[in-house]
Amino acid sequence: MNAFLFPKIFDCMVEGVLVIDADSKRILFHNLSFGRIWGVDEELMNGEDNSAVLAKLLEKLEDPEDFLRTFENLEHFEDELLDVLHLKGNVYVERRSIASKMGPSTNLKVSFFRDVTEEHRSRKILKTQNTLLETILDSIPYSVFWKNLDLNYLGCNTRFAKNAGLDSADKIFGKSDYELPWTREESDFFRECDLKIMAEGKALLNIEEPQLRADGTQTILLTSKVPLRDNSNSIIGLLGIYTDITEFKNNQTKIQEQEALLVSASQMSALGEMAAGIAHEINNPLSIIKMSLAYMNKLLKRKKISPQDFIEVAQEIDQTVDRISKIILGLRNISRKSDLEIMPCCYRNILQDVMSFAQDRFRANGICFKEIGTPEAWDLSFQADRIQVSQVLVNLLNNSFDALEDQLNPDKWIEIELKALDKFITISVTDSGLGIPKDVRDKMFNPFYTTKAIGKGTGIGLSISKSLIENLGGTFKYDEKSPNTKFEIVFKTAG
Repeated sequence: MNAFLFPKIFDCMVEGVLVIDADSKRILFHNLSFGRIWGVDEELMNGEDNSAVLAKLLEKLEDPEDFLRTFENLEHFEDELLDVLHLKGNVYVERRSIASKMGPSTNLKVSFFRDVTEEHRSRKILKTQNTLLETILDSIPYSVFWKNLDLNYLGCNTRFAKNAGLDSADKIFGKSDYELPWTREESDFFRECDLKIMAEGKALLNIEEPQLRADGTQTILLTSKVPLRDNSNSIIGLLGIYTDITEFKNNQTKIQEQEALLVSASQMSALGEMAAGIAHEINNPLSIIKMSLAYMNKLLKRKKISPQDFIEVAQEIDQTVDRISKIILGLRNISRKSDLEIMPCCYRNILQDVMSFAQDRFRANGICFKEIGTPEAWDLSFQADRIQVSQVLVNLLNNSFDALEDQLNPDKWIEIELKALDKFITISVTDSGLGIPKDVRDKMFNPFYTTKAIGKGTGIGLSISKSLIENLGGTFKYDEKSPNTKFEIVFKTAG
């Protein structure tokens, strides 16, 4: 019964089975799956010529010696060897071999064979893909890492490993942030962000964060992190990617410093252009004071001054001094250098700063100045820096003045207007010019571009003005639809 059942049982197995007499190399048994896996004709396998069968098996192998080598190395009954044979036609067969004994004198070598061609192909593809992925991760100019739910690192690319002071990327496995060169505060911050991402299931993008590297360099990173999910959409960790923006931030600081110098230069240039007007604005009230004092002195000499005369002259002098004070205050507000300070600004105060020393200049050159807007609108506030907005308006008024100064048109005017609509206010500066040609419009916001004659301007007014307003959260634009030359500044109202 055993002789009948055992072959049937082995023929039901998916694995191929081969039993060989270790001493004579004679095939004692094989099942049907062995012939199928090896592609050997069943008639040949069942024949008496074992040498022909063995020759056929060796013929199938890319390296015939592999087949015999394992049997020679299998000396002890407790041994078990596992290898993969490469058959011709890119077929791969896994072989598990053991030594056994049948009776007191017969030594057996038993092998079990399994076709692993698809597995081998899949592993090869997976290995190729992993190699490609590693190459990509090591080629991109970013540091990449991923962690599990316990916030321990599962992997990283070479760039990240170098930042962490590790010889290779595989050494990151299982480590926490506290085992890497970052400071305690940095590690706490990293993990706080990681926990938030995995708790909320949402990405955190473009986080600026510090990182102390293994070489002692303190850097600034721009980091993005996303949750990692499995096939059931459950969060199993997170993936992070960052780039070093230290140099960019340093350059940005230098640019801001240079921009501040350009603003100062533009500011001084604008004030220089208005110097004649400022002198005229101050000379007029000084003349009034001088005449008032001369009149009082004359009355005193004649001893004809009355208390009423004295009060009237004193009041006139006092009012004139107030006018000079406003001119100087406006000049000081516009010309002083200060750090950016965004706070509620009243349009009326800005207008007073700008116009306290500009009106006489316009009037002396035959330019009519108009202020348009209701008193209620003038008291509206908006979030900005009062000094910088005043400087921008001075630049625009200077540009209008320069454009109109040499025109023969008797109807020359400059208009500053305030409009309030919904939650926005618009400050516009318009002059009687007929607009700006398109070729100039295309370049007028470029730094140092100017159409003014030499000595008339630095060419940085519009470029810096636009930058200042946009940095304050507003918009600065030229109105191409206006029949005259018109620039607009738009801010949200405060509150």
